[in-house]
Amino acid sequence: MTAPVTPSPPVVVELGKRPIIDYVTKDYVGFREGMLAQIPLLLPNWTDRSEADFGVALIELYAYVADILSYYQDRVANEAYLATATQRRSVQELLRLIDYQIDPGLAATAVLHFDVSADVAVSGASLPYRAKTAGVPGEPDRVFEITKAFNLRQRNNGIALLGTLLPAGTSEVQLPSASHALGAGDLIYLEEKAGTPQRTRRSGLSRVVAVRSVAPGTDAVAWLPPLAEP
Repeated sequence: MTAPVTPSPPVVVELGKRPIIDYVTKDYVGFREGMLAQIPLLLPNWTDRSEADFGVALIELYAYVADILSYYQDRVANEAYLATATQRRSVQELLRLIDYQIDPGLAATAVLHFDVSADVAVSGASLPYRAKTAGVPGEPDRVFEITKAFNLRQRNNGIALLGTLLPAGTSEVQLPSASHALGAGDLIYLEEKAGTPQRTRRSGLSRVVAVRSVAPGTDAVAWLPPLAEP
């Protein structure tokens, strides 16, 4: 008489460095053998074990379905823990239990400063626009992809503020109209070069909020946020 097959205990294995819960270690073969082993105990007169037997075919069908259900059970068990969850939705649902919401994923972004020899306008027909820049010494060049139409003005390469001291909190400066082509929405930063050897200090990024004429040939350019403490 064949002894009944007892189920294997739950197992936690590692795939690479990731723990994987395996509550049901049986597969199609294990379920089939387990059910066949019960036949002598429950139906001793059933002696045909050939694949052509209708009962054996039915057992194999049950074993096939049980194999699939075992996979589902393992997947559900894995998705129930942060350490083993593989689906973003599972992590979101788990974190909702502590009233925490994951922000949507965003692609990495960067701000590039272009120096151009002439005015350039890139329309939507030319997008995405790819710009190749020199990388960190010893590393390959970087390629950036621009997905919005943009305009580059030669006068905005660099706008001199000779002899002008801008204290922290400044959010406006007057410029000769012919020295710039700034407009509302443009990003700017201020750069100071001083000392021997020369050192360069840059402010954070600000956005131009208004450009208005204050006198013939003179514009007032306002930005936010104001200049921070150095």
